[in-house]
Amino acid sequence: MATFGFDEPSLNFYLLRGPIAKLESAGDVATWSARAAPGVLVIRRELWRELEQSTGPLGLSEIACSRGFNYSIGKEQELVALGRKLPARDSSAR
Repeated sequence: MATFGFDEPSLNFYLLRGPIAKLESAGDVATWSARAAPGVLVIRRELWRELEQSTGPLGLSEIACSRGFNYSIGKEQELVALGRKLPARDSSAR
């Protein structure tokens, strides 16, 4: 689990896990994205777009998104959860 451009203690609380890696640069995101192990990155949608425009496709898949008011920064925000090499979903399990 990692974040880039988003750092809220509530994420740690709701996930009931830690530590969550806090990526500091576009290079960190590119390195994280290339790892072989499965992972999830939480990032603001506009920041994800900017990264992919400047670095090219990261090879991550959107698995969830949420839009709402972030009281910590005082404005609306859209977050996306991006999956890295996650196992395929079993559609027969429904």
